[in-house]
Amino acid sequence: NVKNMQNSTIKLCKTLCICLLMLFLSDVSAQKTQTFQMPEAQLKTAKDLFEMQQYGAAKDLFMKIMSDATGFCEAQREEAHFYAAVCACRLHHKDAGMLCNAYTGTYPESIHSSQLYWNLANYRFNSSAYHLALESYERVDEGALDPVSRLEYLFKKGYCYFYENNYDEAKPLFAEVKGTDSPYANKALFYYSHILYEERSYRAAIDGFEKLKEVSGYSSIVPFYIAQIRYAMGEYEKVVAEAGSLLEKSTEKREPEINRIVAQSYYSMGKYKEAIPYMNNYFAKVEMATCEDYYCLGYCHYHEKQYEEAIKYLTRAICRNQDSLNQQVYFAIGDCYLQTGRKEFAANTFYAAYELKKDPYLTEDALFTYAKLQYELSANPFSNAISALEKYINEYPKAARRAEAEQYLSDIYLTTKNYQAAIKSLEKMEHRSARLNEAYQRVLCFKGMELYNAGKYAEARKVLSQSMANNYLSEVYSQSLFWMAESFYQEHNYASSVEGYNRFFASEGAARTQEYGQAFYNAGYAHFKERQYSHALTKFQQFESRKGYAGNQRMEADLYNRMGDCCFMLSELDKAQRYYSKTIALGGYDVDYALYQKAASMGGLYRYDEKIALLAQLREQYPASTYTSDALLEVADTYLPRAPRTRRRKCTPTTSGNIRTTSAPMR
Repeated sequence: NVKNMQNSTIKLCKTLCICLLMLFLSDVSAQKTQTFQMPEAQLKTAKDLFEMQQYGAAKDLFMKIMSDATGFCEAQREEAHFYAAVCACRLHHKDAGMLCNAYTGTYPESIHSSQLYWNLANYRFNSSAYHLALESYERVDEGALDPVSRLEYLFKKGYCYFYENNYDEAKPLFAEVKGTDSPYANKALFYYSHILYEERSYRAAIDGFEKLKEVSGYSSIVPFYIAQIRYAMGEYEKVVAEAGSLLEKSTEKREPEINRIVAQSYYSMGKYKEAIPYMNNYFAKVEMATCEDYYCLGYCHYHEKQYEEAIKYLTRAICRNQDSLNQQVYFAIGDCYLQTGRKEFAANTFYAAYELKKDPYLTEDALFTYAKLQYELSANPFSNAISALEKYINEYPKAARRAEAEQYLSDIYLTTKNYQAAIKSLEKMEHRSARLNEAYQRVLCFKGMELYNAGKYAEARKVLSQSMANNYLSEVYSQSLFWMAESFYQEHNYASSVEGYNRFFASEGAARTQEYGQAFYNAGYAHFKERQYSHALTKFQQFESRKGYAGNQRMEADLYNRMGDCCFMLSELDKAQRYYSKTIALGGYDVDYALYQKAASMGGLYRYDEKIALLAQLREQYPASTYTSDALLEVADTYLPRAPRTRRRKCTPTTSGNIRTTSAPMR
């Protein structure tokens, strides 16, 4: 403190002397004395003021000398110009650049040029005009500088390069200064370490920053750099271990970023729950955050199954020109919607993830999930789900989930009512798998059945034949045979129908079809129409043994009547009357026909009393029956006195009695 007081006193005395000298000179001028002032004396006085760092007073004198063309020679005015420019630089006067440029323009060969550029460069450097400063530093003769000034020169020139992001030029300059005793050594080390950090030479950079960790002026910012480097090097455990110390030493300005680095370190370690509070602290202290920041917090909530919070932040993570990140964001949001039961939102989001096509795995997974959701969502899933699954199969023919996709696709083909579109879709596939070939066969069969129900029997047979030609499933092949036979029956082509049924029963998969039991009944009718009563009876009996009529009393009654008719036409009258009796016993459908036919059978067996009794029962119970008038005729005929005979009447089953299946079940 004593030394400082002494220095202050000396400086004050010098200032007083200068003031007295200036006052004296002014007074002499005012009095217009004839005292002759030597030019050298004035120049010396100005230089003395310059040496005492009284640059303002010195500049004024130098400027007067510069403008006095009569009292001073050219060499004196040049020297004054030089000093005036240096004073302007050190005073940070606005005319500093003008004076320097004027000097170098007037005296380009001056020995003072390097020193002038040195002062001009420092003036521009201190004014933060680093680009202009660098131009001036480039003109300085480094060899003419003293050792102390040279280190200052190296640092400042290096900083100008650093400011312009020209690290290649700046780095060696900082390297030369950082290990010296210069006041600029620590600054040079800091910027040198920063360049290493930017170059991702993390180990060398952290060594430099460690030396500055306890240095005043750097203790608040260096830990921030160290944390960033450790994070970049993947030393997440060290970052989180030093989290408390980092936040304690950080400035208010750096605190948000420290929270962010710690949060991302926890995130990278897979400790999402621990990352959330640090990320929340970061968001609480910043006005603007990046897409990556929103994604980090959103994903942490997503992993912790906090789906609503996850959607909130992930939605804000979608940014322009960030397609790689956006694809991950869309995929995560899609899964959040899926987990919360919002499948429509999920499907749309997964498709958005697919369309970005950045990460191959995410692209495939997103398309598959989208297609699956379309399958689950739509009541008529053909249009969206089919196209999505087709796209997946075509784009990923060797994918592990191709079989699963084909299963969904096959299910859709078999459940949709738009069989024609399904056929078209399958036919445009160049390489159908075995599963899809099976689906193709089934869909063709279903289309044939659809045409059959529409009464387009010839068209139905054409499609059914196509299904049979693509024979991958024996039961579908047999099913197609069945409906081929049925289509012939509906066109009264009973011979072809019989042939079709024979092929059906002979086929490998017939017994596995749902039509198998009904086929005996229907085939029996085809034989019956062809008057092949023995074959017809066999089929009807097989149908009866299988109880194919179970629960359908009308079909049961019809079956017994037809069996009775077959026996009647085969002259097996005793059997015939027993079958008719079963229909009568049921007491439901076509009893009038059964009574009439049983009576005819009794007549053939010469049991006339029973015949007459049955006909009387018919007239009494069914007076409106179409057989009543015939019954009266039969009674009269029975009473006629003539030789006994068996009355053979052609069987004419009633329309109401024939309940044979005529339509294919709708899929």
